[in-house]
Amino acid sequence: GHAVDLARGGQCILVSCGADGLELVEATAAALAFTRQLQAGAPLGNAVDESGLDLAELPRVLGMLFSGGLVTAVTGPSLESDPK
Repeated sequence: GHAVDLARGGQCILVSCGADGLELVEATAAALAFTRQLQAGAPLGNAVDESGLDLAELPRVLGMLFSGGLVTAVTGPSLESDPK
């Protein structure tokens, strides 16, 4: 990875525990807001809308979250009745 450069000013960093120890990944402000929305239990669509995450960035951000172990599963709504 890259070193945190204090001269760049504020940076958004996602932190996770990987197989080799602590992992730091630089993220956009929208990606960080998206992650916070998911952590708060927001559905995927709401998390995208509330965070302002560009849909083109969604696959990369989800890949980063899954590979870092920050997201481990995706669940859908349960169906109350059989739609047959």
